[in-house]
Amino acid sequence: ERLLRTTGRAGGIDERFWRTSLAPLKAEFLDLYAREIAKVVRALKGRAKKCLVLDCDDTLWGGVIGEEGLDNIRLAATEWPGQAYYEFQRSVLALHSRGILVAICSKNNPDDVWEVMQSHPHCLLQPAHLSAWRINWDDKATNIALLSEELKLPLDSFVFVDDSPRECQLIRDALPLVTVLQVPERLYEYPELLLRDGLFDTLTVSSEDARRGDLYREEAERARDRNLHVDLDDYLASLDQTLRIWEATDNDRPRIAQLTQKTNQFNLTTKRYSEGQIEAFELDDGAAVLAMAVSDRYGDLGTAGVLIARRKGRSGVVDTLLLSCRILGRKLELAFVDRSLRLLEERWGVSDWQAEYQPTRKNAQVAEFWDRVGFSVQAETDNMKSYSMVAGRRVGGYERVMSIIEAGSDAGTD
Repeated sequence: ERLLRTTGRAGGIDERFWRTSLAPLKAEFLDLYAREIAKVVRALKGRAKKCLVLDCDDTLWGGVIGEEGLDNIRLAATEWPGQAYYEFQRSVLALHSRGILVAICSKNNPDDVWEVMQSHPHCLLQPAHLSAWRINWDDKATNIALLSEELKLPLDSFVFVDDSPRECQLIRDALPLVTVLQVPERLYEYPELLLRDGLFDTLTVSSEDARRGDLYREEAERARDRNLHVDLDDYLASLDQTLRIWEATDNDRPRIAQLTQKTNQFNLTTKRYSEGQIEAFELDDGAAVLAMAVSDRYGDLGTAGVLIARRKGRSGVVDTLLLSCRILGRKLELAFVDRSLRLLEERWGVSDWQAEYQPTRKNAQVAEFWDRVGFSVQAETDNMKSYSMVAGRRVGGYERVMSIIEAGSDAGTD
C-alpha cells in the first residue's frame, strides 16, 4: 500500500494484464518492491553501511567557503537553494541518531570548516557529531583509507558523498569497495539521496546505536593511551576492565540479533539471525544465548560479545561466537569462551564440545581461533573446519587474561 501511494494506482496497476493474466503489477511498482526486498536482505546479510563520509563545499553547503565566506554560502532552513543542503544535513543527523558514524573528507582549510559548523546559524552538523575527519589538501582516496584504519572499519562499510564528478570517479577507481554517491544536479532530489536505496538500513535500532559516536570518541582516547605503554599486557591492565557475562533476556534480543547481522570480522560462523530466531533459542531448553559486556575506565562499551550454543546428545555445540570490533585486541574472547562453556557444562553435563569455523572474506583473523583455545580439528573442507574438545578442559590463555583483568580492577568479572 505504501509503494502504491508512491506510484499511484495508475502507475502501479495494469488493469489489462490483471484481467487477462492475473498479473496486475507494472514494472515501476515491481522496481520499487524489489528495492524494498533488497533493503531487508542487505540488513539480514550484515551488509548495511556503517560510516558516512562527506565532502564539504557544495555538499554540506552550497558554494566554496574559502572563497565566498560564511555569509555567502547557500545554507538555509527555508530559502532555496540553501534549503536543499539544510534538509540533506537533517538526513545526515537522522542517520547519526541511528548509530551511523559520520566523518568528513574535504579539501579545505580546517578553520574554515569549523567556522561554518560552529558559527553558521543553519548548519545542523556539528563537530560533536563527527567520529573522525581528514580536512587537508591530500588526495581523498588516501584520506578515506586512513579513516578506515582509524575507525577500524572495512572500506565496504563506507559511503562517500561528493559533488565533484572527478573526485567521485577517483574514489570509485582507487577504492572500489567504497559506495560513492554524487550530489544530484537536480538539487530537489538531494535530501532523499541517503535514504533512497536503504544503504544504512538495519532491521532494529538498539539503545547502544545512539551512543556509537561517543564510543568511537572514547576509543580514540584509548588509542592515545595505548601509545604510552610499550607492553600490551601493561596497557590492558591499566584499563581497569570489567567483564559481565550473562544469559540473554528479552531486553537483550534486539541487540543480539543486530550483532549477528552486522558482525563480520570476529565471527566464527557468520550466521545471521532475526529477533524471532534469537527468541526461539532462548525458549529452547536445549539451547543457550550468552552475552558479554565490557567496561573500563573510559566508559561502558555495552554488549559486545555473543555465544549461542546447543545441546546435541552428550555433546555441546557452539553455534555462534562473535565479538564486536570495538573490543578486539583485548584477549577477552578467551575469558568469554571459558566462562560460557563451563557454565553450560554444569547445566547440561556434556562430555565434549563441537565447534566450526566457516571462512568468509572478512573473518580470516579468527581462522585459527579454535586451535588456539585447545580445540582439535576433526574435518576440513574449503568451506568449513570442524573441531572438538573434551569438556572440562581449560581454554588456552584464560588464566593469563584473568590475571590481567584482576591486576587492573578489583571488580574483575561478574
